[in-house]
Amino acid sequence: MDKVELGSKTAKDGFRNENFVINTFNDWENNNLAKEWLESMGYNLKEIESVKAEKIKGSFKADIQVVVNVAVKLKKLQDVQNIQVKLVSNPQGFNQIDKRYLKSFLRQGDTFGTKDKQVTFRI
Repeated sequence: MDKVELGSKTAKDGFRNENFVINTFNDWENNNLAKEWLESMGYNLKEIESVKAEKIKGSFKADIQVVVNVAVKLKKLQDVQNIQVKLVSNPQGFNQIDKRYLKSFLRQGDTFGTKDKQVTFRI
């Protein structure tokens, strides 16, 4: 497979993954994976009234927007989450490049295990 074919296949696989995530969130009441995702995002499933996921059009950093409507003690709250979908294409992970400045990582402490790894940052 040449580079053009590989790039095309990668893009198509990415769109399939986005559609999978959208469909999963939109079926949240019946889908255990969606329930897991919502709980891991900090939502109480008993308080959720509705979830609507859709693909974001245009050139935005996120691929998908998830709108969660929550009812809390007679008040209604709408929470919007923008999500990026990444295809794991190798056993080591996503092979993503983070372009943030070093100072933003230093504020987070050693949550990434950088003490044990050699990391190159843009300062």
